[in-house]
Amino acid sequence: MTTSDLEERIKVERLFDVYAPLLTEKQRAAFQMHQSEDLSLAESAELLNMTRQGVHDLYNRAKTRLVKFENLLGFASMEQRYMNCLMRLWDICREANVNLPDDLILEIKKLAELEREERDG
Repeated sequence: MTTSDLEERIKVERLFDVYAPLLTEKQRAAFQMHQSEDLSLAESAELLNMTRQGVHDLYNRAKTRLVKFENLLGFASMEQRYMNCLMRLWDICREANVNLPDDLILEIKKLAELEREERDG
């Protein structure tokens, strides 16, 4: 797998994290099995009691819809920009040894930890 393939896979996984509830149940299942659980189309088809081609079509429709949702709504990129700003703010405060209120530091740490948990799965 090339770096660009891996980057694309991560991007699509992130879109799934954000927009999965907007997919049909079958699209979610096909996508999750093939993309997230790394099952082959044949293995996914057997578990879903479908043909391999049926799973392939569901997977591709799900992937297409995820990209369309992001192009239309932009929630995943907005969330990423927000988290980048938050992490940069945290770094600036640490580097500058700024004396922030304890409750603010606690909230920044909570948000930063949530970002790490989501990113690391």
